[in-house]
Amino acid sequence: WINRQRLRRRHLSLHTRLVLRTSGLLILIGTFGLMLTESLSMGHVLTGMGWGERLMSALFESVSSRTAGFTTVPLSLNSISDSGLLLVMTLMFIGASPGGTGGGIKTTTVAALMAATRSTLRGHNDVVIRHRQISDKVVLRALSITVASLLFVLGMALLLALSSNLSGEEPFTFLELVFTCVSAFATVGLDLGVTRQLAPFGQLVLVMGMFVGRLGILLLLSAIWESFNRGHLQRENRVGYPREDLYV
Repeated sequence: WINRQRLRRRHLSLHTRLVLRTSGLLILIGTFGLMLTESLSMGHVLTGMGWGERLMSALFESVSSRTAGFTTVPLSLNSISDSGLLLVMTLMFIGASPGGTGGGIKTTTVAALMAATRSTLRGHNDVVIRHRQISDKVVLRALSITVASLLFVLGMALLLALSSNLSGEEPFTFLELVFTCVSAFATVGLDLGVTRQLAPFGQLVLVMGMFVGRLGILLLLSAIWESFNRGHLQRENRVGYPREDLYV
């Protein structure tokens, strides 16, 4: 039986190992992070629970933030601390793993970026994960997804802020707007009570954010770019350019 288990582990691909390790690490960070932030913030929702109930609530929120979007505790600025909301936003933005129904930039994207950062700090030219070299194309794709997603979420928050100012709605804090935009983009469904108070334009922005987040921002941008430059891209691929370094 032990030999069979060893053989099964050997047959696990790098993608599967990364998904399992990253998902487990995010669950642990989310669980103990929420317990820490809410325990240090007196008067918030977890402070009135026993340690066992705190652990179960934090574990549920940690898993749900990246997948289903259910919640067992009330979410608002008065019930959860700012640091706890920031942690939940981070989990929502990362999201689930490729091939699933969850949104976000995906766990493998974060794993590739962390591996690239580690290689840069060590002075290595190649990105290596568990004795496997990751191609530059994968790293560039992970970086493009992350940067494009961040810019898109910030653009959504800017439009919501402008919409609330022009329509004379009750002003929302920046944390509330960003939390709502990240939740919509990652197709999670968690809300701080902002969505029902938005004007139709603001709700339309959230609808577009959910559509882009579900479709995939890189796929959408690539399709738009190719539609405008269909003939030009084919000619450009045949041209080579000299290389030059930048200081970053």
